[in-house]
Amino acid sequence: MGLQWQYRPTNEIYKSGTELINTLIETRAKGGNLLLNIGPKPDGEIPIEQEGRLREIALWNMANSESIYAVRPWVITNEENIWFTKAKDSNTVYAFVTGKPLPWGQFLTITMRSVKATQATMISVLGQNDKVLEYHPDVNPQTKWQQTAEGLKITFMRAQRLYNDRRWPNPVVLKITNAEPGLIPPIVLTSEARWDAGRRRAIVDGELVRLGDARSVELTFQYRRQKHDAELYEPDDPWKALKAQSRTSPGKFSMEIPGLQTDQSYEYRAVARHPAVTLYGATKSLTTQ
Repeated sequence: MGLQWQYRPTNEIYKSGTELINTLIETRAKGGNLLLNIGPKPDGEIPIEQEGRLREIALWNMANSESIYAVRPWVITNEENIWFTKAKDSNTVYAFVTGKPLPWGQFLTITMRSVKATQATMISVLGQNDKVLEYHPDVNPQTKWQQTAEGLKITFMRAQRLYNDRRWPNPVVLKITNAEPGLIPPIVLTSEARWDAGRRRAIVDGELVRLGDARSVELTFQYRRQKHDAELYEPDDPWKALKAQSRTSPGKFSMEIPGLQTDQSYEYRAVARHPAVTLYGATKSLTTQ
């Protein structure tokens, strides 16, 4: 939860409850399980800061548990700041709307490209009945949706009050029943890299395993300096992208990354830009020496 595994009595910097919940969401969207460490004090007591974060996760989970348990990955993990899981035994998709908090009592409209509604689809916000906005009988908070050429457009409201002041910084979850995939995504893999010391550039390899339902996709690589152990809790450097190339069929591809410093570690990943979504291969490491 903080800077180290054990209890740290001074100068500890804790992750926020929102950060921890977002980590849980990303982990489940990718099919993983999250092990969250707790560092008790010497007398066995859980520090109040850690207890507060556990209670925040518990409150969020009370409203949204069905989107976390007995679920599997969707056809893609996320569309920008919207993450997905799918119910294990049904065609119900859960969409986690992360990022900027949604104010209580205000509508938000989003469009998703990877989820398609059917005639039997119903959409609602988990943790509320979509019928009542407290103290505002003139407002109908019911979720509305429309399948358009651009994708599934959903307009929804956070109408449930979890705290007395109605403030809630954590993701809202949409439940979409009887859903179908809105696309067949490409599959891109990150392969190995080689360092050309004479030319001071790296050659990175990838593979487009599947084109998906697009006629062509744009392929590229992203790279950035890899943080040292002492920088573990510092912000990541921004990704830099190479010039993309268009591909109309699966196969291997390579690109060169010029201008890298020697005796430095970098991380890189392959990127496939489908007309509807951008997907990434695994992140791998490269040392320039």
